Amino acid sequence: LRVLPPYQGTGVGLKLFERSFDVLNNESPLLSIAEEQIAVFRKLFNYYGFEIAKIYPDYYRPSKAELSFNGLIEQSSILLQDRLVQNNPNSLKIAVR
Repeated sequence: LRVLPPYQGTGVGLKLFERSFDVLNNESPLLSIAEEQIAVFRKLFNYYGFEIAKIYPDYYRPSKAELSFNGLIEQSSILLQDRLVQNNPNSLKIAVR
């Protein structure tokens, strides 16, 4: 999710999160952000009580860390991959990093 700069701080991000929780049927979904985005998301994550689960150095980009909240990226990737295959056995199995 992303809120354009002119709308940041207006409550739009909060509404997007709330709607996403409804759609996902999950009040504490796995989230990951780039380390340089922590200041942008800190207030929102604190509001919901989200805590860093793990820091992944060099996960997507060299010399940059990815931070996961509410779970580990590896577990989610495996579960998502399994769920996709179970829902559509004829689909290609996609490796998600």
